Amino acid sequence: MSTFLFLDSRDSIDRSIANEFTWLLTGMNSMSTNNINLSLDSFLMPFSRYVIHSLNKYIYIQQNGGGTQIAVLTEGNYTATTLATEIKTRLDALGVNTYTVSYNSTTQKMSISVVIPNTFQLVDGSYNVYKLLGVDTDLFTSAVSSYTTPYQVDLSGTKYLDVVCTSIPIQNSKSGDSYPVLFRIPCYVQIGSVLSWEDYNQRSIRVSPYQLDQLSIRLIDDQGNPYYLDKTHELSLTIRLTPIAQ
Repeated sequence: MSTFLFLDSRDSIDRSIANEFTWLLTGMNSMSTNNINLSLDSFLMPFSRYVIHSLNKYIYIQQNGGGTQIAVLTEGNYTATTLATEIKTRLDALGVNTYTVSYNSTTQKMSISVVIPNTFQLVDGSYNVYKLLGVDTDLFTSAVSSYTTPYQVDLSGTKYLDVVCTSIPIQNSKSGDSYPVLFRIPCYVQIGSVLSWEDYNQRSIRVSPYQLDQLSIRLIDDQGNPYYLDKTHELSLTIRLTPIAQ
């Protein structure tokens, strides 16, 4: 018979890292079995992250042959047109060139230009916005006066969250973090809604009762970045523990 654990982030013993949660469990190591299947049965959380957030708001640019400057976009939700306006505002604010930034609704691509003979070049850097804009820095090999992104703008936001169990390390994990992914949760709801999910397929990981003195999880987004939950928001989940027959 399965045992269900109902966990709430308000009961987490450590909220110092905004995408990690740890719960102390009692009585689990006294279960009369050597192995248990641990699975995520349900998950409930506000889905409130902006499309532009702290981990994708930077543009790295070299202007007129100068050194690299950083334009910082304002965090928030945008349409492609309003994002084009924001990009122009932040690039112009660097004080070198005046930019024209536009979005083509037919091709769904973004164009950036300056008046000749001025030039610019986008360069790679941490937490940049390029993937959302359809920019490929591998193709951006020289300074230009006009640039159109090779790929379509994608402002649909986070596609999925991985719920990673960090209290039970494993080898050769696909998460790349040496921890098992309990489940990958599709983010089909609108930003500002509640992300509610139930696992009907019962994906599980095998654990020993002695590994269950505490349970820790980490939220990772589709770009491999932490998904930070604001401390004013909470999540809840249900863990299913099913003894494995000897």
